[in-house]
Amino acid sequence: SAGGDGKDSHHDNSTLAVFFLAFVLLCGAAMRTIADKLHSPIPYTVLMLLLGMGIGAIANSTNRHNWFDEAMDMYANIDPHLLLQVFLPALIFESAFSASYHIIKREIGQALMLAG
Repeated sequence: SAGGDGKDSHHDNSTLAVFFLAFVLLCGAAMRTIADKLHSPIPYTVLMLLLGMGIGAIANSTNRHNWFDEAMDMYANIDPHLLLQVFLPALIFESAFSASYHIIKREIGQALMLAG
């Protein structure tokens, strides 16, 4: 930039993080909507895996360095403990919220035995 403050002309890291997260969430929502409308026999998690692999392959095939590549690199190098602390509670809550009471009631003994 013009002030000589050491920053380059690339986007700010926090802006990249928000744009990339928004892009990924929009892709996930679009994939869910398309899969529901087409009554896809492929599970949503498998579709998300394939979408992520496709986005990664496209990003790695380009030779230019743009904001998307920079944002992907930033998320690829995220601390794994932070990733678990952010996403694991939401995943556990979603699984517990969508669980059937009757199945839990039937399987609670085995689950407690396996938990030790």
